[in-house]
Amino acid sequence: MTTTDIVDQEKAVPELKLISEKENLHGIELTRLSLSGFINASTFQNFQSTLDMLLQEEPKEVVLDFGEVQYINSTGMSTLVNYRNVFQGIGSEMVILKPTEPVFGIFSLIGLPDIIPVFHEEVHLIAYVNSGKIGERDYNAATDEAQALLEAGKILAVPDTQDLEPISAEETCVLMVLPKQTRFSNITRMRLAPPSGKFELAFKVEEGLEMFDKLNPDLVILEDRMEDAEKFVETVKVQKSKSITAIIRIYGQDNDLNKQREFKIWEDAYLIEPFEMKDIFSLCEAELKQIPKNREILLHLTHLEFEGTSNQVDRAKELTKKILSVSGLSTNAQTELQAAISEGIDNGVLHGHKGNTENHIDLKLLLDKEKVEVRIEDEGDGFDYRKHIEELKEDGSVLDDRPTIGKGKTGGLGIHLMSRCTDTLEYIDPGNCVRIVKHINSSN
Repeated sequence: MTTTDIVDQEKAVPELKLISEKENLHGIELTRLSLSGFINASTFQNFQSTLDMLLQEEPKEVVLDFGEVQYINSTGMSTLVNYRNVFQGIGSEMVILKPTEPVFGIFSLIGLPDIIPVFHEEVHLIAYVNSGKIGERDYNAATDEAQALLEAGKILAVPDTQDLEPISAEETCVLMVLPKQTRFSNITRMRLAPPSGKFELAFKVEEGLEMFDKLNPDLVILEDRMEDAEKFVETVKVQKSKSITAIIRIYGQDNDLNKQREFKIWEDAYLIEPFEMKDIFSLCEAELKQIPKNREILLHLTHLEFEGTSNQVDRAKELTKKILSVSGLSTNAQTELQAAISEGIDNGVLHGHKGNTENHIDLKLLLDKEKVEVRIEDEGDGFDYRKHIEELKEDGSVLDDRPTIGKGKTGGLGIHLMSRCTDTLEYIDPGNCVRIVKHINSSN
């Protein structure tokens, strides 16, 4: 059995620990990835990198054991959906096992169990993997079979839900931005305000931004009903000194998030009304517990989603240029990385979407003390990137007589340009997501 510990043991908790184990589950060869901790802004890079690694190994059928995951943000949930599709695309499968009650509550809010099979007990998983070949398995029938075993008393039932224990008293600061003081804000203050910390309210976006500058809060709870709520998120999430502060946004039940995706800077997590108070508490308390380590690991995180129109693409490029200007990269390195980012976006619109400007580009820019990492993902089917990567290894020249250049095909010169402008260039299957990295120290 091979065990891989992804975490640097010298770093203080809380983090995300990932351990992969190959096993045979009732005749089915699979890899079990056990997770412990938080999947959030400071840890999801490790999560994605581990899934990338598992895609390259055998067996490719993967079970994600969430038994000790305390929290997952919206980016982590999007990652689950994306990789589930990738595993299916290569004829394999990825499922979730034993999510904790707070995490399963978040899954349920967005309908994740309708997309990815989620099992509360090992027996449910066993029944599922033995119900047929990949692509032919019956989730409902397997669940019914497992339920019969539960009722027969052959296994123990899922434990009853327990209320979350409140966090220990710390000098944390929470800022809540909402139209007016309500019973909801009073209850939230009572639950989250630590004895030695602060819990402040702002009733206008401009007031909230002014208080943000004074307080440097660890967490912001933002009601979407606020006029200019989007402005608040954009202002915070594009500034290096502010962007790492977690924002939890509360949307009304009539809100259509799809209408906001023409150009959207995403918050760290969100809830859609109606929801139970324990849901907002679990989100907030999990964010507060990891604040000190979060700020040591990551200096900046911005998550963009935008349509492929020229206006939105130009806006995204200008925004990334602004962020790179305070990244610590040298002027030349900023220019090179910006060229690579622009090429990645343009490739997604032109080749991935085949010019359909209604499709969306998803861009995540992360900055720590050592590097800038950018992931650009389109909604296309991907392409055979491997031959181009092999060409980079064999031939470092950029301007040569390649047959793909000038014929509108994906790859060729664009990939060579991105390679020359970055320290790391890699594609994630099926090829509709590119990851580029530029190290800060090496650029100065």
